[in-house]
Amino acid sequence: MALICDTAYYEHSKNSKKLMWETQLLYAFGLLQLHQAHRDDIYFIDCSTPQQDIAPATKFIKARELNKVLTIAHGNNHFVILSFDMKTNTVSAYDGYGCDLHTWDDHCYFVFRKIGVQGGNKWEKKLIQKSRGREVKQSDGWNCGPIACMVL
Repeated sequence: MALICDTAYYEHSKNSKKLMWETQLLYAFGLLQLHQAHRDDIYFIDCSTPQQDIAPATKFIKARELNKVLTIAHGNNHFVILSFDMKTNTVSAYDGYGCDLHTWDDHCYFVFRKIGVQGGNKWEKKLIQKSRGREVKQSDGWNCGPIACMVL
């Protein structure tokens, strides 16, 4: 992976055991991955402010047009990927730490409001600790960012 940053950030990070994965970096990576895939049936939503109120006019995508919605959820200094399967009404949390799924409720409801889904509380939620057929377990406090990028 190529890291593009200013000199001060590079100097700060190069000798650190913890490379801080900034929220904006992960969202940018998610958008780039979506662009590279050229998929019209998968949508990436910025969920960095999940408690933000959404006016009806900003609901710009219809759920029936999508197969999947992806977002990066961030809370308690931890990142996970949330994948919303529109055909099975399932939310999968890709999380190497295995946080309680209710940790991501605000993020889920934000996405439901953004795409106009009613009755989101009836969706099944599940924890996934595999990516591309390999088990993903996080045993430290800083690799959730790289794990999120790997899942994307």
